[in-house]
Amino acid sequence: MSGKTIKKILSALLIVKSCFLRCFLILPLAYIVPKRKNLVVFLGHSGLFVDNSKHLFLYVHTVIKRPVDHYFLIEDKQWFERLKNEGLPVIFHPSARSMLTLLRAKVAVVDRHSWVYDFKYHFMFGSRKVQLWHGVGFKKIERDMPESIEYLKTIRGKIYWWLTSRFPKYELLVSTSEFYTKNVFSTGIKYKKCIEAGYPRNDSMFAEPDRLMLLSADVKSIEKIEAAKQAGHRIVIYAPTFRKNNEENFLSAGTLDLERLSAFGREKKMTFVLKAHINTQLQTKIGELPNVIHYDNGSDVYPALRLTDAMITDYSSIYMDYLLLDRPLIFFPYDYEKYVKENGQPQFDYDWITPGPKCLNQAELEREMSEILEKGKDGYAKRRREILNVAFKHKDGRSSERIWSFISEKYL
Repeated sequence: MSGKTIKKILSALLIVKSCFLRCFLILPLAYIVPKRKNLVVFLGHSGLFVDNSKHLFLYVHTVIKRPVDHYFLIEDKQWFERLKNEGLPVIFHPSARSMLTLLRAKVAVVDRHSWVYDFKYHFMFGSRKVQLWHGVGFKKIERDMPESIEYLKTIRGKIYWWLTSRFPKYELLVSTSEFYTKNVFSTGIKYKKCIEAGYPRNDSMFAEPDRLMLLSADVKSIEKIEAAKQAGHRIVIYAPTFRKNNEENFLSAGTLDLERLSAFGREKKMTFVLKAHINTQLQTKIGELPNVIHYDNGSDVYPALRLTDAMITDYSSIYMDYLLLDRPLIFFPYDYEKYVKENGQPQFDYDWITPGPKCLNQAELEREMSEILEKGKDGYAKRRREILNVAFKHKDGRSSERIWSFISEKYL
């Protein structure tokens, strides 16, 4: 028997096992176990304490006076211990307590698709599921992605995604504007109700973050940023997205010379904050360089954005959030054709939806930074406002308030 045949048999057995657990054990439990009226469970990205789920959770924990049983599910032991020591209601998963909590949760709040795996969806089969999502940009998402369309054409793909509930239907989806509701979310994600309330993480850009907000931020880097600002430096954050084949982005050969960037910063009184995407695995360490700060890529960057003067990015949706600050954007799509080919089709014209100059090498980046931050030549202010109005209905830092008011009124 060939190795290929054995792999097929093992794959089939896993599907049978998954089907048995789903249909004859977990789902009956989800039906039998009664839901607790005020029990809300928050699930973050890869079980970490970041992004929209984190920010809405902290809003509920610190602002809401009405008694609500709220818990954040953590899948990282160190983070669990740290947040527990801070007095936050967290539950480690997987554990007997986490599975019982999932079974009894009235509402589940998530901000990714990956929360469904490991049967978490099935434990919460009868719960009201709220999808906050994690960004609006120019790329196709979820069911509209080319690989999703192709995979759903196969019987194996349909069975696998049915078993894992890869594309569940949400009770509530949170959007940022009518444009994104109509053109992205209406076909990319299944939902019963959609509200255009904005993202909880963006609320942190409108006020100074408190101690709990900074728990999952890179506090050491934030302190360095504050020191640089006090020294009269302008702060530029570079926040590229990840590549599916895990290229090193700005550390790739020939893309960005950090020593040269450091020298440029010394000359121009600029400090650069390098923040890789949370999914990026950097193979090369960033050494200590003057005027260059490496912001931990697994940490929450949103509490730091208000301290910056400009942003450089490529295809990351973070630039949309940054529009709320009305500060200059510079785009660095040095590998555009390759990125689109390997990482999915754009849904909108890149030049239209990215309101800032496009640079293809470091020399062009340096020239644009000098023009914008030294000489004050910001030629894209009007275009930023246009795209901001396309992307966001609300621009007031009250997204958590709107979302929680809806959840509380309708589901609790």
